[in-house]
Amino acid sequence: MEQENRFESQAALIVGGASGTGFAIARRLGTEGARVMLVDHDGAAGESCANALDSMGIEGRLVIGDPADPAVSTFAVRSAVQIWGRLDVLVTLATGAGLESPSWETPVEVFDRVYATNMRGLFLFAGAAVPWMLKRGYGRIVCVVPHAPGGGARRAAFSATAAGVGGMVKSLAKELAGSGVLANCVAGDGGSAEAAASAAAFLASPECTFTTGSVWYAGGGG
Repeated sequence: MEQENRFESQAALIVGGASGTGFAIARRLGTEGARVMLVDHDGAAGESCANALDSMGIEGRLVIGDPADPAVSTFAVRSAVQIWGRLDVLVTLATGAGLESPSWETPVEVFDRVYATNMRGLFLFAGAAVPWMLKRGYGRIVCVVPHAPGGGARRAAFSATAAGVGGMVKSLAKELAGSGVLANCVAGDGGSAEAAASAAAFLASPECTFTTGSVWYAGGGG
C-alpha cells in the first residue's frame, strides 16, 4: 500500500526516467509528493512521460541528453537545485538493452555503450549529486538494474556492468556512512515495473534510515 506524502517537498532526479521502470518510479515518488526531474536520451519518450506526470498533477521537469555525458549530469543536478533548492533523491536505471550474443561475438561498441550507460552514468550523476546531499546531511541514492547482477549467458556486457553497479553502490555506501546519505541497489528479474518501483520508493524514502550498501532482489524466487 502506498504511503501518502513520504516525499512531500522533496526533489528527485530519475536518470532513465522515460523507461517503463524509470517512469513507474517517477510516478510513484511524484504521487507521494516529490518534485521530479526526468533525465533521458530519448526526447520523444521523455516529453511523453513529462506530460503524463503533468496530467497527474506532479511537478516535473525534463532534461534530454546522454547520461554518460558529464555535461548532462552537471546540468541536471544544478538545475534541480536551482529550481527546487534541494536534491533529496537520485535514482539511476541500468539497461540490459543491446545485442545478445556470446561474449566473443559481442562488438566492442555494444560493450562500450552498455558500460557508458550503466556504470559511467551512475559514476557521473553520483559525483554531481553527492556534494549537494552532503551539504544538507541527507540523501538517498537508488540504482536499479533489470536483472540480478550475476553472470548471464549471452549477456556479458550487461552482466559485467550490473555487477559493477552493485560494487559501486557498496563503495558509495561505505564512503557515505554516517553522513545521512544512503546508497542501495534494486535488482529485478521478470518482475513488474511497479514491483521495482515499490522497492525503490522505500529505499528512496525517509523511512529507510539504516539500510545502505544493499542489493534488494525484486524477483520471483527464481
